[in-house]
Amino acid sequence: MENKEGYKKTELGWIPVEWEVKQLGEFVENLKGGAPLRPSDFTDNGFKVLPKKGVVAGGILNIDKNYQTFCSIEYASDNSNNIVDKEYLITTLRDLVPTGPSIGYIVKIISDEKFILAQGVYGLKTTENINNDYLIQFSNTKQYRKIMQTIMVGSTQVHIRNTDFLNVKLPLPPLPEQQKIASILTTVDDKISSIEAQIQQTEQLKKGLMAKLLTEGIGHTEFKDTEIGRIPKGWEVVTLQTLLDRKSILHHSDGNHGSLYPRSNEFITHGIPYIGANSIQNGRINLTKAKYLSEAMAATFKKGVAYNGDVLFASNATVGPVALLYLPYNYSILSTTLTLYRCDINQINNYYLFFYLSSALFTEQYLPLIKQTTRNQLPITAQRTLKIILPPFSEQQQIASILSSVDDKIDILQSKKSAYTTLKKGLMAKLLTGQMRVKI
Repeated sequence: MENKEGYKKTELGWIPVEWEVKQLGEFVENLKGGAPLRPSDFTDNGFKVLPKKGVVAGGILNIDKNYQTFCSIEYASDNSNNIVDKEYLITTLRDLVPTGPSIGYIVKIISDEKFILAQGVYGLKTTENINNDYLIQFSNTKQYRKIMQTIMVGSTQVHIRNTDFLNVKLPLPPLPEQQKIASILTTVDDKISSIEAQIQQTEQLKKGLMAKLLTEGIGHTEFKDTEIGRIPKGWEVVTLQTLLDRKSILHHSDGNHGSLYPRSNEFITHGIPYIGANSIQNGRINLTKAKYLSEAMAATFKKGVAYNGDVLFASNATVGPVALLYLPYNYSILSTTLTLYRCDINQINNYYLFFYLSSALFTEQYLPLIKQTTRNQLPITAQRTLKIILPPFSEQQQIASILSSVDDKIDILQSKKSAYTTLKKGLMAKLLTGQMRVKI
C-alpha cells in the first residue's frame, strides 16, 4: 500500500486515518496477577483456581472439569486481591514451554462465579474506551502473536514482564467500529462453536452405535456368552491368528526395521508415500505428515507395502489410531510404526474391521499387552492373540454401512468447520488491519 487515500503510515503499518496506535496499558485500569500456590494450598474442592492451561486461543476461558483445580477457602481469603470475576479479562504471561504457545492470549470468563488466579495468570479490567471482544480478537492475530514472541524472556520457563505487556501497541478504530468488527468476528466464532458442538454430538452418537452394533448387531433376539462378552448366537469370536490361518486376513505385517529403514537423505519431495502413525488423522491418512521415496527405492521394500483398502493400525510409539488406506497412489510404504491388515473382501469387510479395531472392545484387549520400553509398542505376535468379534459377512456389511454414514456426516461437519475457520482467518487479516472497512 503506497499513499493510499484514507490511510496513514504508522509504526504498525498502514491503517485508516481515523484509527490510532495505542498502548494496551492506556485501556487497562487494573491488572492483577496470581501468587504462587504451595502444594498444601490445593484442595479437592473449595475456591476455584484459574490455571494457565485454561487460557488458550479462542476467546473463552476453559473452565470445564478437566481444568478445574481448587484451593482452600483460607488461602483465597488471605489472597483476596487475586480474585477475579467476569468483569475481568484473563491472560497468562508465563509458560513452561520455550515457545510460549499460550502466552498473551486474552480471553473472557463466561461464568457468574469468582476465581482466584494461579501464578502467571493475570486479570485485566479495561476502561470503557475499548471493546473487550475487539481486544480478544486482536490477541489471536499473527501480528499480536509475533509481538508476544519478541517480548518473551527466559528459556526453560518463559515469561513477559508486566510493563512490556502493557506497552504493547495495537491499531485501534473508533469504538463503534471496534464493536462492529468484534460483532462480525464473534458471529463467525459462534458458527464454528456450533459446528464443533454438532461434531461432538455426532461422535458421541457414533461411539454409542459402535458399542451396540459391534456386540448386539441388528435385530437379534438370541445371544450367547463368550470370553469377551455377550454376542448374537450366530456370531463367533476368533483370534487374528485364526483369521490368518483361514486366509480371511490375507496379509499382516509392519514396516521395515533396522538397515532397511530409509535414511533421511533417501527421502524426496514427491514420489511414493512413506507413511507412519503420525499420518493417521480421523481414520484417514493425512499426506501433509508423509514423506516420499523414489519409485526405484520403494520397489526394494518387501515388507510394509500397503495398498488401497488395507486397514492400518498404529502399533509402535503411538499405539491405537486406525485408518483405512485410500490414496491416489498405486501403493504406499509403511514405517515401523504401522501394521497393515489386508482382508479377503469376500470374507471380511475391511470397513467392518476398521471400525472394530477402532472400538473400545479392541482397545481394552491390547492396552494390558503394550510393552513399555523406550516407547509403547504392540508387536505383531501380540496382535495375533487378540480376539475379533465376527458377524456373518452380510451383517458386517450392514454394520459398516451404518457407521460409515455417521462418519460421512462427521466429514461434512469437519469440512464446514474448516471453511468457516478459513473465512475467519481472512476476515481477521482484513478487518483488524483496516484493509476492509465496516459500515457503522
